[in-house]
Amino acid sequence: MKIFLFLSLLLFQLGTYSQQSYRALYNIEFMIDTSYINKEHKKNKSSSLLKERVRNKIKNQFYFVLKLSRHIDFYLEFNQTDSRFYLPQQIETKEFKIFKRFSRFKGQYYSFKNSTLHEMNAFGQNFLINLPATKWKLTQTSKIIGKYKCYKAITQKLIGTKFYDVYAWFTPDLPFNFGPMGYQGLPGLILKLETGNLSYNLKELIKIKSMEIKKPSKGQNITLDDFNLMAKKVYKKRKKEFN
Repeated sequence: MKIFLFLSLLLFQLGTYSQQSYRALYNIEFMIDTSYINKEHKKNKSSSLLKERVRNKIKNQFYFVLKLSRHIDFYLEFNQTDSRFYLPQQIETKEFKIFKRFSRFKGQYYSFKNSTLHEMNAFGQNFLINLPATKWKLTQTSKIIGKYKCYKAITQKLIGTKFYDVYAWFTPDLPFNFGPMGYQGLPGLILKLETGNLSYNLKELIKIKSMEIKKPSKGQNITLDDFNLMAKKVYKKRKKEFN
């Protein structure tokens, strides 16, 4: 009898969740990338004094972005089947441009039942990049984030010619399989996503009016592999032009 009541309550809870739409607010955290600062320092062929000024300028920009990031929210809006992750429009101040450069965030991410898309502008045109399904490795490693018990999942992201680990902390207590940056497919909402020196952290979860997330249609449809191949060719061509 107790088991029956528990299952009934669980099914009722899932049914209630499935009829609602939500907006999750995420803050972004930056870890100081000393390797990037040192790399730029070595590339600079100016005098020692000028190199040190450039080094300090980059370092100060990192600290500035760290402070600014606490006041800028990324939105993840979703219903029972679809999601949209984006940075709300802001006045394009000098400070906001610096933030966008360091966050390396472009466009919007959409997740639907059978596809995940990255809508972005690059090389002077709009693209709808079809992202491959994320392959997760689930672990038993857990920690408490806020009031939720979260579990660690690991995947990999190809940057250039190297694969880098991406870590997601999700909670089964919030039965939504969405997360920042188009990462999805876990048995619970991603509360924390760690990728490189960036970390997306859930700040607030808000119930909103039931909403439909429309699939974007403007832009050239392209696979991620084909887009990366095209980007390499463009950068190679530009490098030759500058040299």
